Amino acid sequence: MPPIRLPPNSGPRGIRSNAIAPGCLVTDGTRPVHDDGRFSEMICTTLGRCGDPKELVGIAVFLMSVASSYVNGATIRVDGGVIAAR
Repeated sequence: MPPIRLPPNSGPRGIRSNAIAPGCLVTDGTRPVHDDGRFSEMICTTLGRCGDPKELVGIAVFLMSVASSYVNGATIRVDGGVIAAR
């Protein structure tokens, strides 16, 4: 994944730029695909399942809080361990 490019003067102005990189999620729009038995055989996460959109909330709250005040230019993967499974 390419690095996030930030303007050099953004930090002192209180501007931070971070990203959440979600993995496979089950939503109303994707449920028919997930319910297909063939798709479940292709899931390659260490958790062995796809995520629920609600599982992104915690990291989003963290990024909006003062707890992440020194986090800048980060891409945080919430993917059930896809990278670890490779």
